[in-house]
Amino acid sequence: MGHRQILAALVLALALAPLAPGATAQVAVRGGVIHTMAGPPIEDGVVLLRDGKIAKIGPRDAVQIPAGFEVLEA
Repeated sequence: MGHRQILAALVLALALAPLAPGATAQVAVRGGVIHTMAGPPIEDGVVLLRDGKIAKIGPRDAVQIPAGFEVLEA
């Protein structure tokens, strides 16, 4: 696993960490390559996280990042 993949995994792990009760989080993680369990790797992908759960995942040109989301580069 390369440095970028390790960094992406760490960023996702932190984004998915349990939140304090009542807290909400809206995070977008943009990565060079996203590996999923559901299919082939997604080049230049985006993962949208709402309250610690994946809301949407896909290529950057197909996933719009809503206003108000914190954007992390991985």
